[in-house]
Amino acid sequence: MADEILTGKNVNEAKKKVTDEEVNKLLKDAQKQLKKDINVELTSEERAEKEKAIKEAKEKAERKLREKEAKVRAEKEAKEKAEKEAKEKAEKEAKEKAEKEAREKAEKEAKEKAEKEAREKAEKEAKEKAEREAREKEEKEAKEKAEREAREKAEKEAKERTERETREKAEKEAAEKSEREKIEKKTEQELAATMEAESPYMVSEPAQNIEKDRITIGTVIGTFLEIIWTAFKLVVVFSLVVGIGGFLLTRGYIVRGRCGDRQCLASMTESSAVAENKLTEKENVKEWLKEVTREKLNMEADDEKILVARKIVTDENSKRWAVLLHGFGGSMEDMYDVAMHYAKEGYNVLLPDLRANGESEGSMIGMGWLDRLDVINWIDVLLKDYPDAEIVIHGVDMGADTALMLAGEPVKSSVKAIVAEGAYDNAWDVVKEEYKVRHEDWPTFPILNMINPVLKVWGGYSLKEADAVKQVKKTDIPILYIQGDGDTYATADMTKALDQATASAHEVFTVTNAIHGNCRYADSNAYYNKTFEFVGGYIN
Repeated sequence: MADEILTGKNVNEAKKKVTDEEVNKLLKDAQKQLKKDINVELTSEERAEKEKAIKEAKEKAERKLREKEAKVRAEKEAKEKAEKEAKEKAEKEAKEKAEKEAREKAEKEAKEKAEKEAREKAEKEAKEKAEREAREKEEKEAKEKAEREAREKAEKEAKERTERETREKAEKEAAEKSEREKIEKKTEQELAATMEAESPYMVSEPAQNIEKDRITIGTVIGTFLEIIWTAFKLVVVFSLVVGIGGFLLTRGYIVRGRCGDRQCLASMTESSAVAENKLTEKENVKEWLKEVTREKLNMEADDEKILVARKIVTDENSKRWAVLLHGFGGSMEDMYDVAMHYAKEGYNVLLPDLRANGESEGSMIGMGWLDRLDVINWIDVLLKDYPDAEIVIHGVDMGADTALMLAGEPVKSSVKAIVAEGAYDNAWDVVKEEYKVRHEDWPTFPILNMINPVLKVWGGYSLKEADAVKQVKKTDIPILYIQGDGDTYATADMTKALDQATASAHEVFTVTNAIHGNCRYADSNAYYNKTFEFVGGYIN
């Protein structure tokens, strides 16, 4: 083809024969051909057609070249894009993997740190508890020793005083007798002399026979002193009997670590379903406690006892607070399940250990009466940090009576409502019931009555003072009473007495198949629905 002459006649054939591979070569050959000296002369039309064909061939070749370059460039760009995307994907995956590993490492370290801290905290608390128990034991032994020594000293002094007074009385009686005998002898002599002077012929008889039955001032004084001494001895004996009997009874019913479990609760049996619900709640509480922070608080009571509480803040911006009070012989830990439900409703929580219970100091259990003032002080502590707090007090057993007894005192308006589960009417009645169970054959009077004077001196209150019925007559705080239909300790009659005496707005809610202190396990949904429905009417 390189030797063919492109004439007008074969231009079209040349156009058809041009292939993509021959474009460049064809152009070059065409250029060379034009440069050759061609003997064949072309007409102007043939030349124009020839030039046109060459131009078209050139343009086609250039277009083909451009398309090819564009295709190569597109392939190159697609390849570069694919490589870039693959690189970016690989980098992203590597980055995500590194971040995931770092996050897992951080979570693992955080978990290990939390477990370590929890373990250290548990060990620390266990150590503190052991030290506290050891300290309490030492203090208790020291106190018992001091009391024993004081008692022995008092008994010794009383014995010495009795011996001294007996000796002094004997000496005094001997002196009086001697004086009396002197007076009688002198009187006899005077009488004999007189009779002898008046009747010299009368034979006188011995004077002692005449004056034998005569009453003298000395005899009256001696008899009076003897009566006083006998009365004094009776008072001393009575005081000792009351003191010792009251001391032993107080130890058996009110003193921390001595009173033991309440035997009158043994007649109430918890069903298996309730026991299972309680176990489930405990497991839920364990998980919940891992999610919250408990802050330990200490407070000095009015009598300088150090009281302990835990504060759980779930929402710093929430004004809603629940003060939860445990029962007789318990601790704040008994109320963690109630705290969990309040926290889920958006409440922050304060859980005190009542005096002589848990970590708080004290040897004498307050039966709600001493505790009422302690809880009022705890509320003041809370309001110092949270002045806008709206407070509900929720108590069970003795904690319920603590709440009811403080309701009759001047309480801050921040206390909006009270929930009292298993409240008794007064401390005297429940201690008397326990006494009857422990000592079926013993009379209540006068034995049990010995406890009040001793408790008044030793603990600062009497059981008859601790009267919730009298206190709720003076309150304006709304109260929800919760009663188990199988509760034979805080009976339905007690709840009725409280219901009739309460001066404020109040309701009574009875839980079926529930005994003392387990209403929240017998029917958890009904219990908490009613609680938050009632409380929600007074706290926003």
